[in-house]
Amino acid sequence: MNSNLPEIWNDLDDKEYRDASVSANIFSWIAFQIRELREQRGLTQTDLANLLGTRQSVVSRLESSGEKGLSLKTLLEIASALDIALVLKFVPFSRFLREYEDVSPEAMKVESYTADKEMHTLYPIRWTGSFPHPVPLQLPKGIGVVLDNTAETRYASSPQIPY
Repeated sequence: MNSNLPEIWNDLDDKEYRDASVSANIFSWIAFQIRELREQRGLTQTDLANLLGTRQSVVSRLESSGEKGLSLKTLLEIASALDIALVLKFVPFSRFLREYEDVSPEAMKVESYTADKEMHTLYPIRWTGSFPHPVPLQLPKGIGVVLDNTAETRYASSPQIPY
């Protein structure tokens, strides 16, 4: 654990600093992790761009600065291209600090689905519960979700609220 933790908590007392810290850490981490995952797979920026259906310059920008306008759709496309999952959730600051403490290449490593499945077939994990199956989204009456099932994308859009 970081020996400067009391100092970090003191810095986080400032709401503006706290918000800026979250934003900077997330975008930097994503940029570093995209680069590390690409390199771990032996891909060039052009290779990854081809998998994403975009240009090498876009991948370069994502890796170098942590594109501030990065959308959830783009993150899902990157996860799909690299055959990995994406986890996005709200957490307390204590968890946030732990997540971003280790920025080593090893900490950023994520195995592809195939490699992950192979490893867990050889060394099974004992599940303590059932596998979480998708649960139908319960929205208030009159609000629906539009599914985009085109060949290019398969994701749910934001709830459609009638006006």
